[in-house]
Amino acid sequence: MKLKIYLKTLVFATGMVLGLSACFAPQAVIRMEPAADQKVRWDYGQAIVEQSVDSLFGRAAFDHAEKDFLIFNVDITNLSQSDQLVAPEQFYLTTNTGTRYFAIDPEKELFSMEVRENVREANAKNAAVLAGVVAVAAVTAAVVSEVNDKDNNNNSNNNNNEIRNNRNNDNTNLFLSVPLVINSASESAVQANVGPFEPNAPTIRERGFWMDYTLRKTTLAQGEKVRGKVLFRRQDALRDFLLMVPVEKSVFSFGFKQKVFQPE
Repeated sequence: MKLKIYLKTLVFATGMVLGLSACFAPQAVIRMEPAADQKVRWDYGQAIVEQSVDSLFGRAAFDHAEKDFLIFNVDITNLSQSDQLVAPEQFYLTTNTGTRYFAIDPEKELFSMEVRENVREANAKNAAVLAGVVAVAAVTAAVVSEVNDKDNNNNSNNNNNEIRNNRNNDNTNLFLSVPLVINSASESAVQANVGPFEPNAPTIRERGFWMDYTLRKTTLAQGEKVRGKVLFRRQDALRDFLLMVPVEKSVFSFGFKQKVFQPE
């Protein structure tokens, strides 16, 4: 009988594993190439689209795709005699339908990360305080219990006759001294579960990436240049699109063709 139940359980578990394994598909692989009408230079296998607009010079190249993001390298050089503000949150992808997909704002992303980190830190501190309170309560309860036991023993030695006549009262006192005692093993277990939160996040979700590697809002003086990575949410359905880079009154238009490969 037990063998039949075991075999049924094994068959069911195997079916569940096979069913779940069929639910996961490989992540699609993204490749980009510049549109045919773009001026392109190659650098170590990377196609870089170049444009001059008014007194500005710009370049854009597809870097790679993450699970949720498309990442481009963009640089802008100011050749004019006036200051030019480069604001990556104004960059966008667009198609012939006119739909716009705006770039992620590094400043907002950094703000959100700081908020989340502060919440995690507060939660960790609260958990540590709670563990400390539990530990103190456990020690206090143990001390109180020990004192009560000593008092009861002294009273027993001095009042044997009275104790024999009042056993019910002594039993009541004994029960009152027991329930709050927590052993040291339980206390250690509580403390072991308290620790700093270490998020296992990908590189693009780390603060340093957004601070040091992305293209951030910058005012360019004459002759100055800014460069960095610009991130968009993945749009696997797009095929031909333009990466629009407005800088003050000038607008760069970099054409790309997206190819999506689905591994089998």
